[in-house]
Amino acid sequence: MSVRRARALLAVAVLLAVAGGAAASLRIFTSKGVAVRWKTSTLEFVVQADGSDDLPGDDDDLAVRRAFAAWADEPAVPLLLVEDAAPDSRARTDWPSDDLHSVIFAEDGDDLLFPEGSGFVAVTPLQYVVSSGKLLDADIVLNGRDVHFATAPAANAFDVRAIVTHEVGHLLGLDHSAQGSATMTPYAHPGFVLPRTLSDDERAGLVSLGGDDGRGRLVGSVLRAASGSPVSGAHVWARSSADGRLASAALTDADGAYELRALAPGSYVLAVAPLDGPLTVPAITAGTGLPPFETDFLPLAASAFAYTLVGDETVAAAPLVVGDDVSLRIGAPFTARVVHPGETVPLVVTVQSFVAPGSVVFAGAGDALVVGEVEFVPATGRLLFDVTAADDAPPGAYDLVVHSAAGGLALAAGLLEVAPALPVPSALQPACGPASGGVLATLFGSSLDGVVEATLGGVVVPELLADASLLDLVTPATSPGSLELLLLTSAGEELRLPEAYEARPAAVPQIGSLFPAAGSSSGGTQLVLLGGGFDADTLVFLGGVPAPTTLVDATRLDVLAPALPPGAHALRVEHAGCAAMASEQADAYHAVAGDDPLLVDATPALVAHTGGELVTLLGAGFVEGSTVELGASTLDGSGGVPVPTEYVDASTLRFVTPPAPLGAASLLVRLPDGRVAELPDALTVIALLDGKDKLLGDLAPQDEDLVFVDLVAGTRLSATLRRRGEGSLVPVLALRAPGGETLVSTDANDPAFDPVLTSSSSKRAKLSGVVVERSGRHALALGGADGSAGGYRLTLSEKLPPIAKGLKLPGGSPAPGPGGIALDLEVKAGSLLSGKLVGKQGLQIVLVSLEGPQGVLLSGDETGALSGAPELVAAVTRSADGSRLVFKKLPLVEFGAYTLTLGAVPGSDGTLGGKLSVKAPQTKLVLEE
Repeated sequence: MSVRRARALLAVAVLLAVAGGAAASLRIFTSKGVAVRWKTSTLEFVVQADGSDDLPGDDDDLAVRRAFAAWADEPAVPLLLVEDAAPDSRARTDWPSDDLHSVIFAEDGDDLLFPEGSGFVAVTPLQYVVSSGKLLDADIVLNGRDVHFATAPAANAFDVRAIVTHEVGHLLGLDHSAQGSATMTPYAHPGFVLPRTLSDDERAGLVSLGGDDGRGRLVGSVLRAASGSPVSGAHVWARSSADGRLASAALTDADGAYELRALAPGSYVLAVAPLDGPLTVPAITAGTGLPPFETDFLPLAASAFAYTLVGDETVAAAPLVVGDDVSLRIGAPFTARVVHPGETVPLVVTVQSFVAPGSVVFAGAGDALVVGEVEFVPATGRLLFDVTAADDAPPGAYDLVVHSAAGGLALAAGLLEVAPALPVPSALQPACGPASGGVLATLFGSSLDGVVEATLGGVVVPELLADASLLDLVTPATSPGSLELLLLTSAGEELRLPEAYEARPAAVPQIGSLFPAAGSSSGGTQLVLLGGGFDADTLVFLGGVPAPTTLVDATRLDVLAPALPPGAHALRVEHAGCAAMASEQADAYHAVAGDDPLLVDATPALVAHTGGELVTLLGAGFVEGSTVELGASTLDGSGGVPVPTEYVDASTLRFVTPPAPLGAASLLVRLPDGRVAELPDALTVIALLDGKDKLLGDLAPQDEDLVFVDLVAGTRLSATLRRRGEGSLVPVLALRAPGGETLVSTDANDPAFDPVLTSSSSKRAKLSGVVVERSGRHALALGGADGSAGGYRLTLSEKLPPIAKGLKLPGGSPAPGPGGIALDLEVKAGSLLSGKLVGKQGLQIVLVSLEGPQGVLLSGDETGALSGAPELVAAVTRSADGSRLVFKKLPLVEFGAYTLTLGAVPGSDGTLGGKLSVKAPQTKLVLEE
């Protein structure tokens, strides 16, 4: 391989015209002197799917995409760079087509682009209009035939990302740079990664393309000392006065004028040199549309003045006056040598016309860069010396200045790059997390502040925040598995940490609710944890203690509380072995000294949807202040209806049901300290019809609906079940006794079929005048014959027996004896008792008690004073002389038997008479099942 091939010239190929050019901070020009440009705000590129034969998988694809991102991420980029990742586009190989801006590896070569011995690694063919500079097409073609490629530094292969980053600069319209450390330097060599990241020279180039970074500018001119004439094509650059780092460069135009762009606030000195080595005019441009590149003048290592910029202003510098040419030239190296703080590297520089002894320094670097003893080998024209970077040497590009004893001076811009110290990582914490990403992880170590980019499993980390000892990153979404963490420094160098992070396919478990939120400190409380992302590897901790769990599904875990000290404890849910995949909630669970309450039974189990029924709960561990909730979710305790609760003792509670929807209803007892007892489906809320109520519903095939009616013995019941709508329902209706046996049915195949009391057709089933023999809650069974189904309407009517309507005492009824006299009634729930009882012939009467289905409602003494619920006491009036008791709409809330016991004031005598009437509730409700 020839020397030229070894340094591998990177070229701009032109299809329709010859490209002129300047340094990267200027532009590619046409032969008419017009700068090329894209007439669009968005430029799509395509990464050709075949890639490089040297690389497996899609490593080269990622390298190409990051190369474009290096430019796209700059604030001053004037174009939106967007990838066209459509499979059809990626499959195309016709890169010369105007509608495709492709990045392609030419594995079979291309004699036009890569002539034998050219030494070209890659070319960017540009197609444009010569007169206007309008770019029509651009593609990047890599020479896969003659060179090898890699995505990690390799001694025998070119770095894909570094090469493509350079070529993207051409695609945007930038030419080669005369700085050895710039991305747009014309040369590359195997393993050279510095061009992966942009230098300040490229940032200045973006401003020249029309971008705006809000930074300052220096303008001036280069003149000859002898004649005052301008020097065209001179290479001018600014160095930081503080540390000598190269900041921005440009070439002078035909009038010797230059403009240095993208200068951050600070102080700068200026340098100027001809393009006579190590980078020469042919390597910078082959164009004919620019003024001549004059190289016959003496370089100027620094101007006599420093210029300070404080913002985005433009500062005019004094003319740079150059002397007559000298023969001293620097011929090599062509690319910058990289050194790290605290490191010593050998440097070999080829010079022409050097006369020893001379001096070699790095301009403006001071003690940051120390040059060792210089050895000159006249036979080869080489200068051999070591360069040591101080521990605090600022990263950046530095200029080599060579003086000869004969007064010669030569400059090489950016020939040494001080790279940030290589990162020294110690541990990534956490080292695992969900493949969906979003985990904040911290890499501990040293020299981490030089990291400018990180990829995890080949995916770019979206957020980085670094200082010297730690680097915070947010994990991106990746494929599951063990992932490599790759760190990139501002000098393009990388550090790879294999298997640094494990991405798990599971989601981060999320806490929704824990129910109950309190339990016995002895442990054993059954808990339900709702949330998300649960799987067989999910672990639960209460107060830091592992809790046995059962996976129900991805949103529910059943948890058995461990024994814990009394008090509040945190809840932690974690994907096994991965601390990053965890959620925590402080004080989520309270351990309480003592046993958990227990709920065993609820009586009655069938309650009316209308409410008003007294239910007795049996269990253990109840305390004063315990409350009952009807219909609460057994999963999270929500949705329950609190009801006024009577505490009887530690094993008994009572409450009156509120109106509730039909169906099974759970009961929850909640203690004041948060512990709970549950009884799922403890009650069945039934449709309890009355009077002229109607029920609308639907029956599925082979289904049966039960509707309940509280009937007093002797009631004559009629009911009709009709088809509703367009269904196929053939109605069947039956009446069942409180014990469940069928009393009468419209089904001719049923043993309880009675043709006298029933009638039926394809659309209707009817019970007529069925007399019930005993009081209680009867059921109407609604069904369809032969599996028929559809909508229905049920209507009913009742004719109450005398016992449910009241009673009449003849005027001569016996007086209450020593034990009193008992009057019995059986009534519908919600009936009202009214009437008057009269003591005659001197009889003074008192109300001893009124007892209902659930116990004594009213009680009195011999003075006539009553005790009981205020609304009941208020409904009873006793005359002053004790001869009359008047009842005015006294509510009989419950269905069933009532006993009114009367007594006499001691010493009084006579007979008892009067009349009591019961008014049953008049309802007319349409209820939908």
